[in-house]
Amino acid sequence: MAAGVGELLRRLPQVGAGLGLGAVRLPEPAASGDFTDFLRVGACSGQSPTVHAPSPNDPELDHWIATFRGPLVGLIASWGATWARAEELAMDTFAEAWLGRDRFVGDRSAPNAVGPWLRGIAFHLLAADRRAQRKAPARLDAEPVAPTPAEPGEQHERLRAAFAQLRVEHQEILRMHYLESTPAGPLAALLGISRKAVEGRLYQARIALRERVARLVPTGGGR
Repeated sequence: MAAGVGELLRRLPQVGAGLGLGAVRLPEPAASGDFTDFLRVGACSGQSPTVHAPSPNDPELDHWIATFRGPLVGLIASWGATWARAEELAMDTFAEAWLGRDRFVGDRSAPNAVGPWLRGIAFHLLAADRRAQRKAPARLDAEPVAPTPAEPGEQHERLRAAFAQLRVEHQEILRMHYLESTPAGPLAALLGISRKAVEGRLYQARIALRERVARLVPTGGGR
């Protein structure tokens, strides 16, 4: 391979260029062989955004978003939401948390307290979103517009196939970490595990991905 998987993992996009995968079916990659470009869904949900607009210039809200946005989007995507919908639901989660902040019992400045709270809100919002989708009548006049597929390279295809073979928890931790290169602390808070466990899971996920990519390299040393 021209570049190792480790190099691909370090080539991260800016905020908003993000990552995410549907839990059931991998979409066609949208652009380059960059690992995080590959992880991105980028598919249209066919729905109007429902993102609330919390009060601007709120330091507490700003801190939550800065700390948890990337891994929260990745977590929601790992539950089966499209990338676009995961972004919307993450912002809805912050809005709901901010509006209900006075009911929160605990230290709102402590990530280990806020993380599980945000995860619970996100889970219930996703469940409500799915119920609404099941009840909504099919709309024949508003079909999502699929992005124009790009021609992937061999390395990109190997990475795509290798990622699909990873265990669910390994896919989850990679999605959560690589959107904004989030450190272990917020990941641990959202998942309800220790930082050491997060670091171990990330390490195992990288190793597993490298091994699976290596197995897919042609015997003749193809790129």
